Amino acid sequence: YAPEVAGRELVVRSRVVGKGHHGVVVAHGGSQDGYALAFENGHPVFHVRRDGRLSTLSSTKTFSGTLQVEARLTGKRMSLLINEKQVAVGRSPGLLEQEPKDPFSVGYDAYSRVGDYADQHAFNNVIWSATVNDEDNSPDRQPLAGRKELFDRLETHDHAALVHDGWIRDPYIILGEDENYYLCGTTRGRDFVQPGNVDSSTEGKVHVWKSPNLVDWQYAGAVYSLRDGIWYQEDRNAFDSRPADDWKIWAPELHWTGKRWLLVHTSPSPVDAANFSISEGPDLAGRWSNPLGPAIGRRHDPSLFLDEDSSWWLVWGWRGTRIVRLKDDFSDFDGKPIEIGPSGEMEIMGHEGYLVKRIMGKVVLFGTAWSTNQMRRGSYNLYYATADRIEGPYSQRKFVGRFLGHGTPFQDKAGQWWCTAFYNANIPPLPREGIQQKDLRMTAQTINPVGTTLVPLEVKLDRKGELLIRALDADYAIPGPDEWQEFKMQNR
Repeated sequence: YAPEVAGRELVVRSRVVGKGHHGVVVAHGGSQDGYALAFENGHPVFHVRRDGRLSTLSSTKTFSGTLQVEARLTGKRMSLLINEKQVAVGRSPGLLEQEPKDPFSVGYDAYSRVGDYADQHAFNNVIWSATVNDEDNSPDRQPLAGRKELFDRLETHDHAALVHDGWIRDPYIILGEDENYYLCGTTRGRDFVQPGNVDSSTEGKVHVWKSPNLVDWQYAGAVYSLRDGIWYQEDRNAFDSRPADDWKIWAPELHWTGKRWLLVHTSPSPVDAANFSISEGPDLAGRWSNPLGPAIGRRHDPSLFLDEDSSWWLVWGWRGTRIVRLKDDFSDFDGKPIEIGPSGEMEIMGHEGYLVKRIMGKVVLFGTAWSTNQMRRGSYNLYYATADRIEGPYSQRKFVGRFLGHGTPFQDKAGQWWCTAFYNANIPPLPREGIQQKDLRMTAQTINPVGTTLVPLEVKLDRKGELLIRALDADYAIPGPDEWQEFKMQNR
């Protein structure tokens, strides 16, 4: 939102999250009259053009992390504030005499340039709010629909539904043997509200919710901690030297063996490594052991796959998928790691978030990538390829859905397929109107609100006998104009 600013004092506020901030946060105007708030390698910068002349104010210090940034223009001075403390001040060129001609843009300078940067100077981190001459209006959690509406959406199975409004990334849902759905992910707990997505602290715990119906969720507690993992035993000094608030668990998954739970996750801190843990019994809140020991090593986004012959496989990878079979007692690897991926022009499924499922007789490899094939540019999407056996060979990479990156495809009790989705963007969620034609390549963008959204999937064999997996909600089902790969869409 950009109000009239000609002849008025100007206050630009934004909340940004991440490390190494760089690029334009907000811009309004262009080469004649306008203003832009930006960062240059961590230095906050305020650009003002008045009748074509550029005035620039920059802090000599660099800043990182979650910041409240404020730029002010009065008739006498320009100033920059970080977290309400002034970090730079200079002489004002005067108030703007004309309204900026170019529209307001967030995350890049979309039109004629305000500053002297050569291109649109896209911002590289999360922008959680951006206002002009207004109070900070960081988006609140979107309220859940009423129970009846949620149940109706789940029954009709044709439209996305926000079912859990707590801050969470990489949401993972599994249907337990007790007929309850279990939800976990990268999160900090029951009522935590996180202003953004970058470098989020999780206090080194796995929080779990359970539900009998995907609508009524009950908090089941913090069932696992990094203290339960192998690295707390192997490298205790690393844990003792870092505050618990900086211990991180990313992308945890729960798997059921029929008697006990398996848990895998990745962690960048205090030890950059993964964990593979197994519960003592069916109680998630019970004791955990680590049968693989330190052999689990550093594996990005580990997942597990149970094959038809009752063998368990470990799946992981960053910019490429690797698998290895586990021994029956999980004490060691049964063979050497194998690299798998789609055929054709795409040799890898994506950047991360790999998982394998058996669906309608096929082994399905899922992977996550940004639509532009560039980090944090475009939409965070889910793709898949199929094979007859986990070792491959696999089909070409196919499209599951837009904004479904690092989601979990799963079946509900009625046999319908869903995929979890979450907020992953550099700016607040976009409106859905016109989204199918909107090019999102300039920065990371999504329509998903904060929380866990369930998106209905169509899963069937098409007329050629090939497995079709596609989002049923049209705003998720169609690749955007920013999609890097060209898809021959399967017959539905």
